[in-house]
Parts: sequence; structure tokens; C-alpha cells
Amino acid sequence: MPGMVRDLSLRVAAPAHTAAPPPRVLIVDDEPKNLVAMQAILEGEDRELVCANSGEEALRHLLHGDFALIILDVHMPGMDGFETAELIRQREQTRDTPILFITAAVRGEFAISRGYSLGAVDYLLRPLEPDVLRFKVGVFVDLYRKTAEIRSQAAELARAEMFLTGVLQGATEHAIAALDENGEVVVWNEGARRTYGHPHEFMAGRHFSVLFDEDTRTTLPGALLKHVDRAGRAEGEFWQSRVAGGSFVARITISKRDGAGGTGGGYVFIARDITGERQAEQARAELYQLREANAIKDEFLGLVSHELRTPLTMILGNAQALGARFRSLPPDVVEEALRDMTANARRLHSMVESMLLLSHLETGHDVESEPVLVQRLLPVIVEQFCEAYEGADIRLTIDPGLPPVEANPTYVTQIVSNLLSNAMKYGSKGSPIELVAMQGPDTVRVAVLDRGSGITEEEATRIFEPFMRLDRTQFQASGAGLGLTVCKRLVAALGGAIGARPRDGGGSEFAFTLRALEGAKAGTAAVLAGDTP
Repeated sequence: MPGMVRDLSLRVAAPAHTAAPPPRVLIVDDEPKNLVAMQAILEGEDRELVCANSGEEALRHLLHGDFALIILDVHMPGMDGFETAELIRQREQTRDTPILFITAAVRGEFAISRGYSLGAVDYLLRPLEPDVLRFKVGVFVDLYRKTAEIRSQAAELARAEMFLTGVLQGATEHAIAALDENGEVVVWNEGARRTYGHPHEFMAGRHFSVLFDEDTRTTLPGALLKHVDRAGRAEGEFWQSRVAGGSFVARITISKRDGAGGTGGGYVFIARDITGERQAEQARAELYQLREANAIKDEFLGLVSHELRTPLTMILGNAQALGARFRSLPPDVVEEALRDMTANARRLHSMVESMLLLSHLETGHDVESEPVLVQRLLPVIVEQFCEAYEGADIRLTIDPGLPPVEANPTYVTQIVSNLLSNAMKYGSKGSPIELVAMQGPDTVRVAVLDRGSGITEEEATRIFEPFMRLDRTQFQASGAGLGLTVCKRLVAALGGAIGARPRDGGGSEFAFTLRALEGAKAGTAAVLAGDTP
């Protein structure tokens, strides 16, 4: 049941202190020889002895500091010991200072009673026993020192408690609560009220699980406390609920709270609403993405404008030359000009197709897939590629019995053509290109292998990035660096994976996988295609 909120007792380490002055003992006697004798008996490094030869002088000393003990001779001329003690008791600062009376003889019970009523802690008779005097004074010196230490610690603790209480109530950006052993609230600061909306009176004695959203409040709070019991601390980001409705994410820390001041043990709960941080992080991420996209766009426009200008210039120059002197040019020159125009037109077409395809994929259009037999598609791609690129030497190897894959035949054609074109550009002159299709676990793997300059393991992780071209190969062939990026996006759209790696003996291997159709679907697809699954 809800109850009264009590103050949180916080245990703080005792601060370091500077060395305190030694306790002082005031000795009052009108006989100089008695003062000398008592000084000889009581001297010690743990105390300071102050002497006075009259009551008046003793009172003057008491105006300038505290004393652990006053040793006061009863029989003195003028103001005797009793009168001096009476004046000492009338002063607030010295009212509780213990007085040890010294006398040659006690004159009746009345004198003893009066002495004790004036604050005497004991009577000592002359001649004094040195050991007895030394022992009694030592007791009061130790008592004074310990009392002073306790007072100092109490003052420090009071200041620390005031400071921590001020911090607790002033920390309005953090919700801070003290929980008892059962997880019920015993302290609820102003920051908690602002964060959650619950007033102090409502939260008093309630279980802190009411702070969590409905989906987690029945299990998560208890699990957190169990974790704190084991590890001493739990922290993380959790969904919380406000009194006005709605959920928010808070960064929460829960730690053990040692019992002190009669409060028992329990936990300290600290939460901070990080909704603003999340929104700021999201805004920063979006701004970063926009800046990155803008930089990529600028780089893209620069590269594409350069790449488009070169073939366009070649086509335009050849077209102008042929138009002006077609009939006068030798046939071999005309044929070479037409070959250049065809190659550059094909290059332009490839770049435009890549840009359109990337734009299409970036807009998130769904990919239309169907059962595809790679063993049927690859020979057609190789034949078309060899017709387009004179002198291409492609060795095709296909594992028997490949299952159908779920893919888009146009996309597969584009991927394989791009990889073959890449191998043609950067492969070693005169060495064949290998195209291999094999079955993997629930996939069909297609690989293009060449014997060119190759790539390193580090380069293989970056080669599919947009506009990525290796410094040592960028002069081997022209291009905007979009072909492999297109391949990566197409393979991802088909639900597959693509990668590259160096080959033993030199060269590179680029391979991608496509999902194989399962069971009945694969059988049906193979029958429809005229193959045996």
C-alpha cells in the first residue's frame, strides 16, 4: 500500500581532515610550586597544559578557547574555586567543561555537594597521587578528543547530506528514486515527477514497475532487480510510460543501496529521457545521409559527364569525318571509324543502362522473379557476348543437374554480362575467361574467373562500391566504375550474395549465388522447361 515517502539516507566517505590541535587542560592554583608539580606529572605530547594562579586569570583563559578539563584548586585567596566554578557554569561555551577539584581537606558534606552541583567530576586530595592524577586527566583528554571527532564527523555528514539532498532535488533532468528491498519507492525527486508526471504522493510506496510500458512491466522490472542482486548494477535503454499517456525511451541505471540511518537496503533508480537524443541522432544521421548522397551525386555527375563526353566526342568526330569525306576515304579507314563508333555507342548504351538500372533499384521497386534454369541461360549469354566482343575466349563449365533458381532472367543476364565485361577489360591478353556454374547448399553459384592483374583481399571488400576503380588498373580500361555496383544491387534484389577474391597463381574470381527452388516447385519448373530435375 502507498505510504509516506521518507528521506533517502546516503552513505558517504568521511573526508580527510587536517591535524586537530591537541586538547588543552587548564590548571588553576595560587601556589606556584603546585602548578610546577602538576605540570611535571601531566606533561605529554597529546595535550597542552595552560596554567593560571587565580580564578580571574582562569576566566581570561577560558575566553580564548575550549578546554578538555579544568583542574581547579578549591582554596584560593580572593575568588576561591567554588566561586570560579560558578562563573564558569554561567557561560554558555564552558557550561559543560568538566572540573576536577583539588583540595587539601574536604570540609563537610555541604562542600562536596556544592562542588558536584557546580560541575565537579571528582575531588582529589593533597598530597596528590601522581598515577591517579595522570589516569584521571588522561580519561578526560581522550573523551574530549573522541567527542571532538564525533562532532566533526557529524558536521561533515550533515553538510554532505544537505549537499546530496540539494543535488537530488536539483537534478531535474534525471529521474532519481530510492527503492526498498521489494522495489517500492521511498524517495521520488523533482526530476522524476517531471519525467514521468507522477506526483510524490502517488509514487510513495508503489512498485517501480508502474514506470515501465505495458509490454514489459510484468517481467522486466523484476528481472532487472535480480540482475542487480547478482551483479550489483544494471543499465540499459528501456521503454517507459508517462502518466499523460504515451511511451518514451529512457536510459536507466539501477544499483544497490546499502542500508544506513535505519532505512535498510534497497536500490537506487536513475532514469533519463533520451527521446531528444534519439531525435537528434536521427536528424544527424539523415543530414549525414543527405550530405553523403549529395557528395555521391556530385561525384557521379562529374564522372559520368567525363565518361559520356569521351565516347560522344569519338562518335561525333568519326561521324563528321565520314560525312565530309566518306567517298574519298579508303574502305579500311571507313571500317575502322565504324568500329570505333559502334564500340563507343555500345559503351554509352552500357553506362546509360547502368544509371537507369541503379535509379530503378534505389527507388525500391519490387523485383519480378520466376523459376530460371541457369544451365539454359548461361550458354545464350556467352554466345551473345562473344558476338558482341570479337576475340572473346570464354570457357563454360556447368555442373549437371543444377536446380532451378528464383530469379529474373534479365537481371541474371545483366550480372553475368557485367562480370564477363570486367574480366575482358582487366584480364590478361590471350588467356581464356572461365564461367563456372555449380550447386551449393540451397543455392546455385556462378563464378567468373580471369588471369589478370588480380585484386588483394582488402581491395575485394571495396571493389563493389560506387565509382570504385583501383589506382593500378584505372588506365587499363575506361569506365565509370558502375558495373560492379550494378551487379551487387541486382544480386541483392534477387536475394543472393556476391563477392570477389584473388586466385592462386594470379587473377581474380567474381562469384554470386542465387536461391535454389525447393522440392515440388523445382520439379515443376524443370518439367515446364523440358529438363529433368
